[in-house]
Amino acid sequence: MEIDIEADRATRWLCATAAGIVCLSAAGSVGLHWLSASPDMTMHSSLRLLDRAFSVEGKRNLATLFCIFLPVAAAVLFRIIARNTRPRGAPEAGYWDALALLFVGVALVEAWPFYARLLWPGVQLVGLSGATATLLHLAWAVPGLVLVGLAVLYWRFLRHQGTTGRAMILAAGIFLAGALGMETLGTWYLGRHPRDLLYLVASTFEEALEIAGMILLIRALLRHLAAMPSADQVVIRFR
Repeated sequence: MEIDIEADRATRWLCATAAGIVCLSAAGSVGLHWLSASPDMTMHSSLRLLDRAFSVEGKRNLATLFCIFLPVAAAVLFRIIARNTRPRGAPEAGYWDALALLFVGVALVEAWPFYARLLWPGVQLVGLSGATATLLHLAWAVPGLVLVGLAVLYWRFLRHQGTTGRAMILAAGIFLAGALGMETLGTWYLGRHPRDLLYLVASTFEEALEIAGMILLIRALLRHLAAMPSADQVVIRFR
């Protein structure tokens, strides 16, 4: 059995899906904000349905499923790389396996953001409040900082991966720009201002950065696999 996966074609499909989700999410949230004082209940209902189905801030909707799929796909690709690396005796197979496990965790966090519930009691325990507590109570702060720590530990490994390593570093930078940078700014802004149009735009841009980082990572892994000999009985041909 042979499965043919072309990196550029897969990337185009992912980008098109991501663009559609982000645009529909923005249309729903911004539309509801603009029509908040409008008496047109039919338009309100349509936009509310659109927002619930595609909001990148929401949970258990189509956007969430896509955001879960991306790290799961990355985890599968990391595992395939590890499996194809191990028969050749390369010592970095364990690094690829660890990344596969990490991205399974990222998918679980995306599906069930339990970390926010675990973090907040700790913030209350040490007596933090106000702006400091707001900044610490971030949805992606803990896993984002874990990724920063892993990036430091993996720096030497990534440098030896050539083009793939550089692409992974770029993808991680874009993802963390949204997960840590934009979310920190958005949370800080929300602590001082109402949930206005600027916050909605910034929040959507934050999620778009995270999705873009994931897609760039998947593209890099697909291209890496295209240059590797397959060791599987079921041949997945990457090109």
